[in-house]
Amino acid sequence: MFRPTSSKEYYRKIRVNLNDLSKMYTAQRAAYWEGLSKNDMAALVSALNGVSTILSFLFLLPTGYAVAGAISGLIANLGSGLSELKYLVDKGSLAIADAENWLFANPQYDMIEINYPFLEYIDATANESIRFVQAVERNSWDITAIHIKGGSGWQLL
Repeated sequence: MFRPTSSKEYYRKIRVNLNDLSKMYTAQRAAYWEGLSKNDMAALVSALNGVSTILSFLFLLPTGYAVAGAISGLIANLGSGLSELKYLVDKGSLAIADAENWLFANPQYDMIEINYPFLEYIDATANESIRFVQAVERNSWDITAIHIKGGSGWQLL
């Protein structure tokens, strides 16, 4: 079972397209709702099956079963910290949705680079980590670059 031995918060720039953002939102929302809120790991694994290509990128874990196992470990070990994690993951889902909506509303761009805040839990014994996009407020992330459809380069913002 995943047993968090430490955690860290950091910002990381990621380059994503609309499809990536849609999958990220679906995955993080499932982690929040099916996993952290309902503690229904079978439903979580099922929900993550449709977005399996984004799991390593978003959560640092390769399969829905690995994500469910890590979330089970967090639920079992975080105690009172679980409610804060749920809050941060829920707000992180909104940050992903905001970026998805921005890219959808600006169809002249096919990719964006986003500087997202992440919260990562580390199990040093198992040499595993799970991370989530987190957000305390709606504007805790930035679009740092945009890619014009059919263009060859990135425009920094």
